[in-house]
Amino acid sequence: MLAWSWAALASASLSALASIRGRRVLLMAKATRDKEEKKGKKRNLKKCISFSGSMVDGAGGGEGEDGVGILTRLGCEGFGSEYAKLPLIPPYKQPGNHHFINGVNFASAGAGVLVETNQGLVIDLKTQLSYFKHVERLLREQLGDKEANKLLSRAVYLFCIGGNDYATPLVMNSTVFQSYSQQEYVEMVIGNFTAVIKEIYKEGGRKFGFFSLSPFGCLPVMRALNPGNSSGCLEELNDLVKLHNYAVSQVLQKLEKQLKGFIYSNFDSYTSSSERTDNPSRYGFKEGKSACCGWGPYRGINSCGGKRGMKEYLLCHNPSEFVFFDSNHPSEMFNQQLAKLMWSGTPNTTWPYNLKALFEV
Repeated sequence: MLAWSWAALASASLSALASIRGRRVLLMAKATRDKEEKKGKKRNLKKCISFSGSMVDGAGGGEGEDGVGILTRLGCEGFGSEYAKLPLIPPYKQPGNHHFINGVNFASAGAGVLVETNQGLVIDLKTQLSYFKHVERLLREQLGDKEANKLLSRAVYLFCIGGNDYATPLVMNSTVFQSYSQQEYVEMVIGNFTAVIKEIYKEGGRKFGFFSLSPFGCLPVMRALNPGNSSGCLEELNDLVKLHNYAVSQVLQKLEKQLKGFIYSNFDSYTSSSERTDNPSRYGFKEGKSACCGWGPYRGINSCGGKRGMKEYLLCHNPSEFVFFDSNHPSEMFNQQLAKLMWSGTPNTTWPYNLKALFEV
């Protein structure tokens, strides 16, 4: 089996839910090629190409993390790869990485769908797409058009991205929402997102997986920035996320009708995340709002480790008891739970296919 993961959240953040960098596209595929070109023997291959981004602390980041949080964990290099029985996939930019036949990761911390999101600090989704096209050309040279077409059509492309496009303007007090209504801005993000999906379809992609945006307004960092709100969450951000998730759902239904052979999996991370922050004990946690590591209200100041210009921080004894590890990122236990839901969840959490079924179609 061959799989590619494409990180754009989301993470973006999400690889998903976490700091706000963009999310990621997991492109998973089954393919065969010559095991030894000279002998003409064939074997099954595994490949994962990841396009994504993850949430950042404020304006932008990108120092090494490639789609953190849920996004990362659900990508080929995390729990998703464990379920799919795939190897850890190296990043596209890794020095000396020229062997993409076993997968490639395009994730960029802080990335968004829009080029303007954290511009200059990240690799945006459009650029990630251009990297994918470069890899596609290399695959055609290595495999030939017939095998490359087979690989591309049987791949599963997982997207987790968009959070940064909404969180960054709000956190940075951008004037963008003085020029656009919430609906207009969401439509702009969705339009660019849809164009990338169609471009991958044009290049041969047929199976797509989507990780919806989580309630980023309820991250510890957002609660810390909004202490006067009765809910504790930054509801303006959650409102944008809800509009985005609904719009993506509508687009996917249209694409399924318009594009021959287009099939998809759409995971509802918003509901699954909210359930765990609102009722942590039901899912094995003791704390659903405050982070394990950090400082200030909800430990929402990202001083964990004392390496961000602020030495003060608190650290819990058992991160598995917390939904959030730090101000922007969920804990490993949380990631494990959502990865399992995305992989084999029922239609009330992931539909019309779960990721496991998408692999098998």
